[in-house]
Amino acid sequence: MKNTSSTKEKIAEALKNKMLTTPFEKIRVSDLIKDCNITRPTFYYHFEDIYDVLKWVVETDIVNVLKVGLNNEDWEGSLLELINYLYNNKEICSCFYNISDRAQVKKFLFSEVRLIVVNFILSYNNMIYEEDDTLDFIIDFYVGAIINTLERWSLGGMRTTPEELGKLIIITIEGNIKNALYRMRMINKNNI
Repeated sequence: MKNTSSTKEKIAEALKNKMLTTPFEKIRVSDLIKDCNITRPTFYYHFEDIYDVLKWVVETDIVNVLKVGLNNEDWEGSLLELINYLYNNKEICSCFYNISDRAQVKKFLFSEVRLIVVNFILSYNNMIYEEDDTLDFIIDFYVGAIINTLERWSLGGMRTTPEELGKLIIITIEGNIKNALYRMRMINKNNI
């Protein structure tokens, strides 16, 4: 298992390095095979094609970036790490976004960004997350807003810095989620 993981990482690293000097559409499987000193069957054992490598790179990187902040229960740090990752890896993320089904990209990001919003709510409320339709609606609403904001920022050329964008998102969601949670509690309290 460790060998499989290290081979995948080796191929992924070769793709990242190649993308520093060569446009993605000009990179071939044979380039990666040569750079990694592996056989063609080894490559295809791990990945379907070069697009599959790119998808794996972005998804693995994003999960790893978010894991650090979430382990520290730092939702703001997790969000800023995600924004910085997108900014620092513009070329890779742009290729990933352009070659992937946008619905699949959003679905993947939704599950990852949802962890950030749930962490915020838990830190704000000092509570344990329990499924609740109203709470889930609030979470999903803001997750969608964050994802759409990141998408527009990415497609718009990332004209604001990651720090500025992160600050705007944090200010916006922090106050609004707190207000929505407060109002939700008041409504639930009055319905008891």
